Amino acid sequence: MTARTALTEHIAGLELVDNHVHGFWLTSADRRRFENGLNEANTEALADFDSGFDTQLGFAVRAHCAPLLGLAPHADPQTYWEARAGHAETELAGIFLPAAGVSDWLIDTGLKDLAGLTDIADAGRGRVHEVTPWNWPRSARSSIPQTLLARRSCTISEHAFGAMEPPTCSPISSTAASGASRMPAGSPD
Repeated sequence: MTARTALTEHIAGLELVDNHVHGFWLTSADRRRFENGLNEANTEALADFDSGFDTQLGFAVRAHCAPLLGLAPHADPQTYWEARAGHAETELAGIFLPAAGVSDWLIDTGLKDLAGLTDIADAGRGRVHEVTPWNWPRSARSSIPQTLLARRSCTISEHAFGAMEPPTCSPISSTAASGASRMPAGSPD
């Protein structure tokens, strides 16, 4: 067996954890809302000349999701949209979530009018866990299981502070603890 084959087999057997996901829409989206949703960081409406399909995530959605709707990878945006619009949001979640191969979904439930934990568990094949972002006030984080909160904090801290090795994410990893001690004054408690 070649090293490449061994690596390919190893990767295929790994369980995936999505450490930050929001629920899916419960009501059908129009195309503009959908395209705006292709960039979580953009809270402003897209400009009239702009398209969420012209982003890296838009390209990835058409590459990976179009075939699940019976289309060729990279189907043109209008063809993709028409195929997608022919399904209810819960039906789309039932198509896309299991295909992602994720074993555990760590769900940020802080946004309104989106599917909750039960909806996501019903649609996908993975386990669901509620997480609260590390930058929320301590009082909002108090009901979250500390192991999950620590894992979320570990991931955030390691990204924020440039850790190069894989996270250990035991209750609190040394990287997360050292990163938290270096947070600037005024950081969330």
